Amino acid sequence: MGNAAKACSATASNDEAPHAHTLLIRKSTTPQTRDGRTFYEFEYFLVHAPTATAVPDMVADAGSRWTIEEDNGHGKDILGLDQYQVRKWTPWHRHITISMLAQAFLAATRAGLGKDPEPREAAR
Repeated sequence: MGNAAKACSATASNDEAPHAHTLLIRKSTTPQTRDGRTFYEFEYFLVHAPTATAVPDMVADAGSRWTIEEDNGHGKDILGLDQYQVRKWTPWHRHITISMLAQAFLAATRAGLGKDPEPREAAR
């Protein structure tokens, strides 16, 4: 998960729980080496959450973004989510809808069978 730091700025809100804009800075746990130099990677997130939200919760939520990006990557690699050549919105919408439906079906099937939720790479 890495080390994390935050800088907070409260905002006025009509909600029951006050919210704040928080700058979350996350440092990688393992150093990276490039061109003979060792360094840590830093990630910056702007978080809008209730003021009582703990830093570990913010870090976990910020890390969940990678799951979404990996799922989109699997959709592109395996299901052809990015393989379309259309000129109008309707055919594009049909292609994307059927590709995402196929991805949802495969995820539900894998979960139902108790298999690893991560699909394997496409056979080429």
